[in-house]
Amino acid sequence: MAPIMLGKHRKAEAPVQPDLAPQQFADPIQQQLAVQQQQTAGVQQDQQQVAADPVQATVQTRTQLNGGIPPAVDPTAPPVELTEAQKMELAQISNKKHREKRAEEMREENRQRLLAQRQRVQERQKKDVSAEEYQAERLSAISNIPDICEQINQLTIDQDKKKMMIHHLQLTHAMLQTMTAHITRTIPGDQASFEILLHMLNYCTRNINQNSNAAYCELDKMGAADTIPKDTAERLKIFLVRSAFIDNVTRKNFSDVAWQAFYDGEQVTWGALLKRAGQDQVIDITGQKTGRMGQAMSAVTTIGTGEDTQFFKEDEFIQGEKEIIRDAKEEIKGGLPTEEERQSVDRFCYAHGDQISQMDRVLELLRNAGDGQGKLDLNNADLLKLLNESGAMAKVDASYLSNETAAKIMKAVLRRRMAAGIGANLGLEEGQGLSERNVATVRMASILGMKEQVVHSQQVKLVQDGASRSGFVMNKAKGLDYTHLHKAAPPGHDEYTGEFQRQLMNLQLLDNICGQFDRHLNNVFFDYAKEGKKVRIRGITGIDNDMAFGTKYITHGTQIHMRSCMDKDGNYIFPVVDRDFYEHLMTISEDTIEGELEMIKDPKYIRALLYRLNRVRDGITKALTSDPPTCRLVDKDGWGKGTLMELCKGETWENNRSYLSRFVAGRRECAGQRPL
Repeated sequence: MAPIMLGKHRKAEAPVQPDLAPQQFADPIQQQLAVQQQQTAGVQQDQQQVAADPVQATVQTRTQLNGGIPPAVDPTAPPVELTEAQKMELAQISNKKHREKRAEEMREENRQRLLAQRQRVQERQKKDVSAEEYQAERLSAISNIPDICEQINQLTIDQDKKKMMIHHLQLTHAMLQTMTAHITRTIPGDQASFEILLHMLNYCTRNINQNSNAAYCELDKMGAADTIPKDTAERLKIFLVRSAFIDNVTRKNFSDVAWQAFYDGEQVTWGALLKRAGQDQVIDITGQKTGRMGQAMSAVTTIGTGEDTQFFKEDEFIQGEKEIIRDAKEEIKGGLPTEEERQSVDRFCYAHGDQISQMDRVLELLRNAGDGQGKLDLNNADLLKLLNESGAMAKVDASYLSNETAAKIMKAVLRRRMAAGIGANLGLEEGQGLSERNVATVRMASILGMKEQVVHSQQVKLVQDGASRSGFVMNKAKGLDYTHLHKAAPPGHDEYTGEFQRQLMNLQLLDNICGQFDRHLNNVFFDYAKEGKKVRIRGITGIDNDMAFGTKYITHGTQIHMRSCMDKDGNYIFPVVDRDFYEHLMTISEDTIEGELEMIKDPKYIRALLYRLNRVRDGITKALTSDPPTCRLVDKDGWGKGTLMELCKGETWENNRSYLSRFVAGRRECAGQRPL
C-alpha cells in the first residue's frame, strides 16, 4: 500500500496570505462537543423507548424477521421454533445492536477526549502571560542593541572584528523588530495562514540565535592582543545574552506548542506561545537528592523516591563514529580528578591517520576472548573482570591508563555504538533525536486505547545548580523488569491472567505500528502478585520507547528484539486480536496522527508510520474476513487459558513469535518445565 502524505506537508497551489490582524473564530472543540451530545442524545432516547416498552421492542424484532409483517400471536408467548435463516438473521440483528452499542462507547470516548483537550487549553491559558508583556520584553531588547553596537564601535580593536560583531548585532536587531511586530497577533484559524506565519517566526528566532551567538563568540575570542578590558568584554557578553538571545529550549519547543495550540483550536497570541515554549515543562531539582542508573547511552538521573520517582534521560541523538568517541571521552573525563588522567583517556582513544586506537585494539582482543563473551554486552564490573583476565591492556602497551578507567571508556563507547547500530536498522539518519520518539510512542498508545500500557513520558528542561539539560522524564512503572522478576518471584507456579495476555499482545501490535526495534523483555515492567508459591502476572508497562519511528518495517520474523505480527505476504499470524484494540485501530485518522505526533518533524518518518499502520490494519481485517477466518476478535473478558494455549503452545525461548510466548517459555524453562 502506498504511503499516505499528510495534509500538513502537501504543497498548497496558492498559499493564502495570513491575516495578521487579531482574529475571532468559533471554538472548534465546542462545535465537536455539540455534535457528540446530539448523537448521544439520539441513542439514549432509543434506549429509553426500548426500556419503557420491552414488548414493543420484541414485536419490532419479530416484524424484522417476518419481512415487515407484525406477528399475529402474543409476543410474550413462548417463541415458535425458528428456521436456520431466521436464526442467522436474528444473529445479524444482535451483532448490529452490539456494533451500535460499541459505536456509542467510542463516541463517548471521543467526547471525553475532547473535554480533556478543552481542559488542557483552559489550564494553559491561565499560565500564559499577556502578549503585551512579552512584547514589552522584546521591545526592551531592541532598544538595547543599538547601545551595544555603539559601545563596540568605541573599542580600540581590529576593525574587521568590530565590523563583523556590529553586522551580526544589526541582523539580530532586524529580526527582533520583525518578530516583535507579530507577537501580539492571534494565531490564524486556517492552516495555510498558520504555516506561513509560523515559518516566518521560526526563521526570525533561528537568525536571532545565530547572529547573537556569533557576536558573543567574537567577544569571547578576544585575547590580550585586543585593547579591551576583560570586565568590559564580560559585561557586554552578559548584556548581549540578556538583550537578544532566545535560548535553544524555547526555539526547540516553539513549533511543538504552536502546532498543539492550532489543533486544540486555541485563540492565543504568538507572544504567549513563545513565553510558553520557554517556561513549560521545567523541572528544577536544585538542592534535591538524585541518583544515577541504567545502561542507556547517557546515564539516567533518578528524581524523588517511592511511587513518585521519575527518571530523566538527557536528549540523545543517532551519532556517527567521531561523535561517539568524542562524547564517550567527555563523559568519562568529567568524572576524573586530575588533568593527567584526562590526558591519558585522550591518548587511549586517539587514532593516528588510518590506524586504529589502542581502545579499539583492546576491544578487538576482548571480542576474541572468553567463553562466548565476545559480544561485549557486559556491565562495567564484568567488562573489568574480562579486561583483567585477558591482559589486553598489557598487550597493547596501555599501562598508563588504569583498567577501571579503560573499562568505563570502552563501555561508554559500546553503548553509543549499539544505539547507532539499532538506529541504522531502524532507518534513522544521523542527528535524529530520540527523546521526541519516546513521547510520540506515548501519544500513539493513547490513540490506540492503551495509554496505561506505556509509561508516561514528556519532554522537559532539567535545571540543577544553575545548569540546564534538555531531555525527557519518565514516571515510575509498576512492577519489575524480566530479570528482576525472576529474583523477586521465582517461576514454577505462574498464573498468566487474561488481562496480562491482552496487554502484552497489544504492546506487540503497538511496536509493529511504531517500528519499535528495542523491545527486549527488560524494557517491559511486569505487574505481579505473590500468593505463597503462586505468582499471578497481572499486567505490563512498556518503558524506554525511544528506538522507534524510523523508515524501516519488519515484513516478518524478528529484527533486534522486535517481533512482527505479520508474515512476508502481509497476513496477520495470530489466531486472536483484542476487540477494543482493533476498534481503536480502525478509527485512527490522518488528522489525529498529525495533531498528536507534531514532535516527529520529518515527513518521511510520518509516511513510514502510516504505511506500517495500514499494513497492520489491512492484515488483521483480511484475517477476520477471509473464508474461513484465520483470526477472531476477543472481548476484554474473553482472554484466559484458551488464548494462552493458542498463542504459546509449543513455543520455546529460542523459537517464538510473540512477546507473550517468549516470556512464558522463558519462565517455564527457568523452572525446568517443558513448553506449553
